[in-house]
Amino acid sequence: MNIKSRSILDHPKYITFFVALLLIMGLYQISSRASAQVQTTCTSSNNLGSISGSFEIPSNGTYRAWSRMMPGTTGNDSYALEIDGKKCFARVGDTNIAANAWTWVDYYDANTTLKTTFDLTQGSHTYKAYGREPGVKLDKILLVSDTVCLPKDTGTNCHIPANINNYDLVVSSVIADVDPVTVNKPVRFGAVITNQGKTATPAGVIHGIAFNVNGTLVSWSDTFVKALAPNESVTLMANGGPNNGNGLWTPTGSGTISVLADVDNIDRIKDEAVETNNKTTRTFTVAAAQPTPTPTPPTPTPPTPTPVPTTDVVKPEAGLVVSNVSVIPPSKVISNATFLDIAATASDASGIKSLNVYVNGARVTLTNNTYKTPSINGDYVVRIEATDNNNLVSIVENTYKVRHPDVDRSGAVNARDISLLLRNFNKNDKQYDFNADGLVGAYDVRFMLTSWTK
Repeated sequence: MNIKSRSILDHPKYITFFVALLLIMGLYQISSRASAQVQTTCTSSNNLGSISGSFEIPSNGTYRAWSRMMPGTTGNDSYALEIDGKKCFARVGDTNIAANAWTWVDYYDANTTLKTTFDLTQGSHTYKAYGREPGVKLDKILLVSDTVCLPKDTGTNCHIPANINNYDLVVSSVIADVDPVTVNKPVRFGAVITNQGKTATPAGVIHGIAFNVNGTLVSWSDTFVKALAPNESVTLMANGGPNNGNGLWTPTGSGTISVLADVDNIDRIKDEAVETNNKTTRTFTVAAAQPTPTPTPPTPTPPTPTPVPTTDVVKPEAGLVVSNVSVIPPSKVISNATFLDIAATASDASGIKSLNVYVNGARVTLTNNTYKTPSINGDYVVRIEATDNNNLVSIVENTYKVRHPDVDRSGAVNARDISLLLRNFNKNDKQYDFNADGLVGAYDVRFMLTSWTK
């Protein structure tokens, strides 16, 4: 968010502060007017007034301080300004500014090339203004990150409405629907986005995400239009792209790729509290394509004394093993794993012609007959289909209910997880329904609290 200025007349926390229209300034007696008066803190030597307060900065940056001053008499035209008790301009102005007229000043030590600038971080800060010469009035101070804008009149030409209390979208994590990503195998990228601001995002506006691989746009998500409450998150997968339009991207070479997810990349959602924190990058390793296995020819059967033509009526034996859990679905809920590590097996005397695995109806790519699901809570219907060389088929199908209490997969069950759960209380949301009874309720709260790991 490119903040030019803020005014306390609009909101008392923002980064422009109203000082006091009739404050008579004059606290300092500077012995040398030739040396640059920049100090760590200001110290007073007489009693001509001071004022202090606090303000908030929306983002890190260098800010120029503009002071709207009115000298009472020619020659008495300076004051001292201190921020955070760390930097003090002991002589702001002091260039024979015209008396009895409001003038905007952005320099110190009677030198218009020496600018009153501060390097400030996002968050709360304090200020203190001290009188230095009698009869000086100070009306307003603007902290401006846009050095092009020159304040006029009351400075409203440099004023932008305050957004620091608005919604603020960030990308919490970048994900892929296959693991590992493999050469010549389509992959769909996704992201978990979070509103870390203080108000809900606007409903009816697309919360879009662009996915870039090594700096090139490959896909995007543009279907989510619901409001996100403060601290609420949602997982979105790519549904479109510049090439085939289905949200998939196919790597053509092995190695490391950098995937950047950029939420609200074309600025559909206006006036975020911070506009510079919408991007997150994750590195993926693209595995080399696996060679297509050559089917093992069946072992010839020795002839019998009276050979009789036979037909293979024995179906192949298919097996399904989830190696990282120890429950028997669907009677139990899996709460000790964040994903499923699936291993498929098949055997038959005539040889196996094909072995396919489907997760929630979609065929997945196997690596050494194994597949890992995305690390997201939910129900996973896993189906194994094995076909032998006589086209006989065996099917094994199980439902696995993954309900790990670390819902945001941060590595710990903490306040963020309980906050996400409470926002979905009394809803049918499988990410937080740990006993799979169809409703997020008191059991699920107790379960998460007993799993607390900080």
